Formats: sequence, structure tokens, C-alpha cells
Amino acid sequence: MHYTKLIKMSKIQSLENTAHNAEKKLKTAEKMLQRDEKTFDEFLRDYMEDYKWREKEDQVARKEILDYRRELEGKIRNMKLKISSIEQSIFQLEDTLSDQNKLKALLTRKVGISKAQHAKEGNKMANSQQYKNTKDEDTKKEKSTDCDSALIPLL
Repeated sequence: MHYTKLIKMSKIQSLENTAHNAEKKLKTAEKMLQRDEKTFDEFLRDYMEDYKWREKEDQVARKEILDYRRELEGKIRNMKLKISSIEQSIFQLEDTLSDQNKLKALLTRKVGISKAQHAKEGNKMANSQQYKNTKDEDTKKEKSTDCDSALIPLL
């Protein structure tokens, strides 16, 4: 019995040692878990702060991009309006040029006819002038002849 008691006591002692070692391991594990929990909480807090900061930066960047895009769209719209205005001016100038070319052709035809008529009339006038000059010369000759003939009887 005493032997059984000793064996039981030794087993109790062994179980107590095992329980004590397990308790030490458990306390160590709890400390490690608390430390890991703190580390994880710090990680999450840092991550969330970083996430929020990045989110704000992204919002600022998106806003800048949208503002720049609106600015470019405005510039593009203005350039399209200018191009449209220039095209309209070109069409008007082409119409004006076409009208002027038609008028020029018409005037050239009329002036060409007028020049031809003028040349004919000029020739007629020149001929009539020559005729007039010839006539004047004839008249002068006649007068001089008349004078000569008038002088002859007096001699």
C-alpha cells in the first residue's frame, strides 16, 4: 500500500509538473498571442491610415484628371468651333471668288466685244479721219487751185 501510495504520489507529482509546464507554455503562448494581437492591431491601424491617405490622394488625382479632361474638352470644343467658323469663311470666300470669276468672265467677254467694237470703230474713225484729212487736203487743193485760177486771169 505504501508502495501504491508512493506510485500514486509520484504520478500526481508528475501530473502536477506536466500541468505546471503546460500552464507555463499556455502563459507563454498567451503572451505571444497578446504581442501578436498588438502587432496585428498596429499593422491594421497603419494599413488603414495608409489606405485612407492613398484614397485621399486618389480622389485628388481623379479630381485633377477630371478637371484637366474638362479643360481639354473645352479647348477641343473651342477649336472645333473655330474650325467650323474658318470652314464657313472658306466656303463664303469660295462663293465670292466664284462670283468674281463669273463676273470677270462676263466682263472680259463684254470688254472683249467692246474692244473689238472699239477697234472696228477706231478703224472706221481712222478711216473717216483719213477721209476727212484727205477731204481737207482736197479742199485745200481746190482752194489753192481756185486761187491760182483766180490769179491767172488777172495776169
